[in-house]
Amino acid sequence: MNSANLISALAEEARPVRRLRSPAVRMVVWFLLSSLYVAFVVAVMGVRADLAAKLVDVRWLVEQGATLLTGLMAAAAAFCAVVPGRPRWEHAMPLFPASIWLGVLLIGSIGAWMDSGNLIAQITPDWRCFPGIVVTGIGPAILI
Repeated sequence: MNSANLISALAEEARPVRRLRSPAVRMVVWFLLSSLYVAFVVAVMGVRADLAAKLVDVRWLVEQGATLLTGLMAAAAAFCAVVPGRPRWEHAMPLFPASIWLGVLLIGSIGAWMDSGNLIAQITPDWRCFPGIVVTGIGPAILI
């Protein structure tokens, strides 16, 4: 079978396709479904004991906001990346909020190091958080 015959055969059996929704709409739907999942996980696991104190900590709020914005922009970039003809700059959307997030983490780490005087003492893994991070992140990862 030559190419022209193959194309004709495929075209005869083709059904109309539905266009994808815009990347922004898909990102909002993903965010809403992910938020429901995360709310469920938080309801099961419980909120952190020091949440009231953290809600007045500006550095923590900026860190959380930058984290959320990084996730949203990464989702938007992913949804844009699969649409042919979209601009390539959209792939870089998460870089700005991610740099703010990492900058805030760096400032916090430097501050903790200056307070203690021992950099190595500040670099400690917190393995008790690992299962919660995995459980919380698995839902949004599957949904995307």
